[in-house]
Amino acid sequence: MKTRLLILALSFGLLPSAFALNTNVNKIRVTHIKFDYKGGHAAKGDGLNIRKSFGEDLVHEGNGVGWGEWIRSGVDVEKGNAPRNEPALWVAKDTVKISVRFEAQSLGAANISAKPKDGKLKNVRSRMVNFAVKNGTKPEPKDKWTSESQGDNGAPAEWCLFDLDGDTGDTIAKLEDQWVWFYTDDKGGEKKFDSSGKHVVYRVIGDGPFPPWFGTGDHRHPWVDALEFSIRKAKTEGISVPFEAIKRLTLFIHAEYGLKYDTKDGAPYYFAGPEMELSGFIRKTSKLVNCHDCAAALTATSSLLGVEPLYYYQPKFGYIKATALIGVGNCNNPFFKDRQYVSKKLVPEDDYYEKIVDGKHGRSYFRNHGFVVDSNSHTVFDACVGPHLGTEDVIAYHGNAIDASSADPVADAAKKLRQGSSGAIISFPIDLK
Repeated sequence: MKTRLLILALSFGLLPSAFALNTNVNKIRVTHIKFDYKGGHAAKGDGLNIRKSFGEDLVHEGNGVGWGEWIRSGVDVEKGNAPRNEPALWVAKDTVKISVRFEAQSLGAANISAKPKDGKLKNVRSRMVNFAVKNGTKPEPKDKWTSESQGDNGAPAEWCLFDLDGDTGDTIAKLEDQWVWFYTDDKGGEKKFDSSGKHVVYRVIGDGPFPPWFGTGDHRHPWVDALEFSIRKAKTEGISVPFEAIKRLTLFIHAEYGLKYDTKDGAPYYFAGPEMELSGFIRKTSKLVNCHDCAAALTATSSLLGVEPLYYYQPKFGYIKATALIGVGNCNNPFFKDRQYVSKKLVPEDDYYEKIVDGKHGRSYFRNHGFVVDSNSHTVFDACVGPHLGTEDVIAYHGNAIDASSADPVADAAKKLRQGSSGAIISFPIDLK
């Protein structure tokens, strides 16, 4: 059996800091990059562990296992896939490293760094990379590259950890950029030798995704399609404060996604407590929704971006004041398409269920309702009616949303019969499907 000699090229005097390959920039190349290079699905300090969608994982394994998010064409055929360019996820204001593998056609050492082509990513700080004879393990390219980098991460030690020149940034974002790689020549000048990317890195704020994300089961790792929806589709890029993120998502769901309240049945189309079919909501398999669909969607998307929301279910809610009902407009009779009710969006305030008008019940009401409370501000966000954008606590929200009284004593008694109380509210975690 042919055995390859592993020659460690250490930087403390056995080899010069710059060597012959520095005279030819085509003799070094970047082969692999890991953003999620260490263990811990949600651990900061590197990329978080993500998947493509609810039902499909990404090819790279994450948590430092495997060959990373980015693989150069022709270098590796892991799982039958090469080249590879998959996205990563960072948390804002985090200090992260990346793990990089190089190959060269000579032994020796070089100081290597990288700069972003478009300024979206951070500079990669310079460090010494040592090259030794390849150890014969995968990846083993067909073309002849004699040596590989010897770093400080993983076994075999082919991976070199690099610091960035700043934290990950402040705002929600989708970053798309290339890194241009340089070595330092014998005279101290920078010489370009390669580029990598275009890399895609999503960035969320706060402490990163909250539950239901990163719960038990791989399907709760953040989905790329959910990140794309919550960041690009909902236009949350540039937001740095969780309160503003959930506010923006509330406005998007209420007015910009083309949804409409089911004014006939009030049935849920995506949410069957506690499970939210977020994958269907992202594809908009139904334009019709009810309050629980809106609240669960807001909970799932805002928690992904770093908000800590609570889904609230109120068993009794009552008559609503005239307000913008999602996709319907100004309305205080939410089930006006149900034949048992008067077929008008707006009815007199003193009308109520028991009052018969033209042979029909005079007014419909919410038998129950779902909305969201932000754990930090303790204020209400409601994408179904209003919308309510975090300016009220639950008591004030009830006062502004529920039509609870009337000068007519009969109507007043009828309204109070249907009205619940804040003490009856149930908060429970949602799940994803």
